[in-house]
Amino acid sequence: MRRRRQDRRAGAGRRGAVTGPGAAGPRPGALPRHRRAPADAGGQRPGVPLPAGAHRLAGLGLVALSAGEPTDPRPRAGGQRAGCHGAGGRLSGAGAHRQRPKGVLAHADLPAALSSIAPFLPRIHGRFTMKKLLQPRLLAAAALAAGAAPATAATPVFVNPTTPYLSSADIPVGFYFGGAPTLLDTLEDGSLDASLTGTHGVLLDVGFGGARDSVDADDGLIDGNCGPQTAGRCVSWFNGNGAEGVTFTFVGSGAMPTAFGLVWTDGGGIVTFSAIGADGQSLGSINASGFADGSFGGTTGEDRFFGVQFAGGIRSITITNSSGGIEVDHIQYGAMAPVPEPGSWALLAAGLAGMAGCKRRHTARA
Repeated sequence: MRRRRQDRRAGAGRRGAVTGPGAAGPRPGALPRHRRAPADAGGQRPGVPLPAGAHRLAGLGLVALSAGEPTDPRPRAGGQRAGCHGAGGRLSGAGAHRQRPKGVLAHADLPAALSSIAPFLPRIHGRFTMKKLLQPRLLAAAALAAGAAPATAATPVFVNPTTPYLSSADIPVGFYFGGAPTLLDTLEDGSLDASLTGTHGVLLDVGFGGARDSVDADDGLIDGNCGPQTAGRCVSWFNGNGAEGVTFTFVGSGAMPTAFGLVWTDGGGIVTFSAIGADGQSLGSINASGFADGSFGGTTGEDRFFGVQFAGGIRSITITNSSGGIEVDHIQYGAMAPVPEPGSWALLAAGLAGMAGCKRRHTARA
């Protein structure tokens, strides 16, 4: 019995061993499974060199590659893999000195696109898990965070006119988020600013006598009337068809207004003010009435400011009234927000694609 037990132990130690021809070693040219190609003198393993300035992902953060650094995904000296990290390997860049459990990423490894939503990401002991981080809803949140304009008004906010507008001092407090308008076009130079286009209507300058209705202070005095109405004085924008109204569109470049308004100076019935966002979608509208005085002789007590705020950018504003013609003045905008450039979206897409690639490699290794 004792001899049989010894024979069994000896056989167990030999299980899986190859016998017969070729048992003395691996087939020609093959390396044992537990061995890898040797590293060079600098500890690097063979790979494809990239030019200086290229990037690779290190713990989901982009890290610049120096000239000639290989991209071979096999482990280098010290266990580091080029390109993707997180499965217990050593990191380069931010957070490189920290040790972490398999598949867990530290806060410092998050790219800038995700940092703004960090408080909402799933965590394990204060860290982000790769599996949860790559859920579609979180990637979508990252894309929105990266492309969103600076926070001013998260949803459209319309100004409902309540008091007369007699001069620029009557711009509603806080309409430009603590700043001043980038443009306030009084039209007194006889033209509309080049950053705007006007649809429907014409400038009222000469030839209309006392029929023009401009903002009170445009003649230099606040006295209930803008006059005398000579050329280049007390100018406004007029459309004889109030139901058609007038539209002003921002055509500048580089940034979009997040606050856009004008002053309604004449007309009748119900006044409707609406706006279109940077993406061409409607931002909504408001209706107001009860302040028209029925006079077309330049009186200013009925003048009202209409405006809208929206962080996503405002492309155009339109104002109409249900009775008679319509007249407006002091077209203005400000609180400019940068428009995301195509390169920013491309960088975000590349980062998300790299994150997905790291996830696939990690799953394959697991």
